[in-house]
Amino acid sequence: MRAWRILAAALALLVATEALPAPDTNSTAALNPLYLRQQLAIFQSLSPERQEQIRKLDKELFELPVAERQHLEKIMERYVSWLQQMPEKNRALITASNSEFRLAAIKEQKSREWLETLPKAHREEYEATTNAKDRLALLEKWKLEDESRKERWHFAQTHWSEAYMVAAIESMEANKQLWNSYVINLSNQVNFVQKNQLLELSKAASKGDEIQKYELVARLNMLSHRTLLPGPNDGVRFRVALPSKLLAMMEEVEKKDKTAKKSWKNDVEPYRGQWPEFAVAVSEYLKRTQITPPAPLVKATTKSEMPAEVKRFIEEEIETKKGTPEGKEALEMLRNAEGKWPEYPRAIMKIAEKNNLFVPGWMIPKLPVPKKDKK
Repeated sequence: MRAWRILAAALALLVATEALPAPDTNSTAALNPLYLRQQLAIFQSLSPERQEQIRKLDKELFELPVAERQHLEKIMERYVSWLQQMPEKNRALITASNSEFRLAAIKEQKSREWLETLPKAHREEYEATTNAKDRLALLEKWKLEDESRKERWHFAQTHWSEAYMVAAIESMEANKQLWNSYVINLSNQVNFVQKNQLLELSKAASKGDEIQKYELVARLNMLSHRTLLPGPNDGVRFRVALPSKLLAMMEEVEKKDKTAKKSWKNDVEPYRGQWPEFAVAVSEYLKRTQITPPAPLVKATTKSEMPAEVKRFIEEEIETKKGTPEGKEALEMLRNAEGKWPEYPRAIMKIAEKNNLFVPGWMIPKLPVPKKDKK
């Protein structure tokens, strides 16, 4: 906080003090005797009050940690450079003595400069808008969009390497159906906020928005640690939605055993409304309380109940290898899990992960390893 107060004071002095163009700080120009004499002459021409302010500022700056001081110095250098490139007419407003007027003038100038960087369609819309409030609303809207775009770009850059990002986008373009099915299945097994983000990003990416493509890939990569459960896109999310026979069995047990009721409150209730977490929590609760449900909670406990792409995976990647040790082990895992949920879909995913196999639609598509440049 102290550093930013110093910066604010420094900028106020900079706009109020005419300075010579600052030399490149990476060169030795700052040590040029002529440059130093000119700066000294400017300093001595200032009022004693202004000189004292600059001395105080210099002292406070050098009391800061080196990294922090250098950061603020760079900001001041950029500000001076911006100020010196400004037309004389505009600079006169910014160097006004009234601090409130000066701040307003700086903001207005920065807004004008930012407006010039906007797409032609935006500039034309702004010029065609005569009402001051409507103009302000347009600027605010575009600034928010610009900030959001920068945040999304930063997110994408910091969550995956450029090489893999490019490879993923190329794969996404070449295998749209494969990626789309993974996005849909993943979005059905994350929370509401994440689901909306994924679907909105996917929609924008399909229209060719490059930044949205990068962010979509980054978010998919970030969420890919989740092991999805192949099966229906939705299921039981609340206690009242459980089968009536099962509810009656649970209520009977909870009347006799207070720990069962406490277990429901602590271990199941937190997942209310979430799919498939709520159903998984109910399944674990039934095991703890030794309640055998009349039927599996979710109809996804055999090959015939699996989605078409998962059936093909079982047939082509597991059953065709029944003569190998790996194939025999995988088939045994599936047989032991049949009729149980979430055990059966979990077994499928565990087999795939253990044998480095890919379940289409339920795992993030694999990417080619980037080629290294030959030396």
